[in-house]
Amino acid sequence: MENAIFLTDLRLVRDLKCFHRLYFGNEFCQRLIPTHKELLQAIEIVAKNNLRLTLVSPYCTNLGLEQIKKSILAIERHYPLKEIELVFNDWGVFLEMRRHFPKLNLIMGRLLTKQHRDPRLLQIISEQKKQEATYFDKKSGKVVVIHKKSLPVDTIKHYRDSNLNVTLLNEFLLKNQIHRAEIDNLLQGINPLSQANINVSLYYPYLYLTTSRFCKSSNSEINNLNNVRRINRCTKACKNSYYHISYSSIKEPVFLRGNTFFI
Repeated sequence: MENAIFLTDLRLVRDLKCFHRLYFGNEFCQRLIPTHKELLQAIEIVAKNNLRLTLVSPYCTNLGLEQIKKSILAIERHYPLKEIELVFNDWGVFLEMRRHFPKLNLIMGRLLTKQHRDPRLLQIISEQKKQEATYFDKKSGKVVVIHKKSLPVDTIKHYRDSNLNVTLLNEFLLKNQIHRAEIDNLLQGINPLSQANINVSLYYPYLYLTTSRFCKSSNSEINNLNNVRRINRCTKACKNSYYHISYSSIKEPVFLRGNTFFI
């Protein structure tokens, strides 16, 4: 088992002695694809600390796809591609990397593993033992008792599952020499993987809930999450800030960084 640290900003590098691998890049925004200078810094850090390097890439447009290809070409001049991993979160990125860089080790990212991320699922599943619920009926003026049915075992299993247990996908991954995928540490738990040929990387402690190409961190109306505007000039404010958001229906704290919500 390996321990890896995931950094989106190399200024955050501290003591790396307890890690075997450095994850560097961004999963959610093509505007944050590392620059040539940042890639060289990452190579220098892994060499100095005897670490392995994993680059992380986002879902992207054709513009972002060209940036990723340029990044790999820049790294290839300084580092053997067969010793580098690239986490892809876009099937277009996978296709282009396989086509142009066949020696590159590809990992399927957590945006593609189709896990059930709604944090309210934990409450739904954990309340299985509470077979009764009550509410006040205004019309009759009485407290009504509702006897709840338990969720079927197969339903609970479904909410803890991902597409990594789908045989067809596993066959596709192995056919394309992909032997590892990324998953989140779901609040409601995770089913054991039935496919022994696919290894997994588990993200901890934060899991992402949802992401979008609309970025609230670059909008001044952060208090109004329904107000979304086009971003013509990105200031990359998300590199230096995040927001703590509370929802009445979600017990756990929710964080917004850039265009993505985490828990």
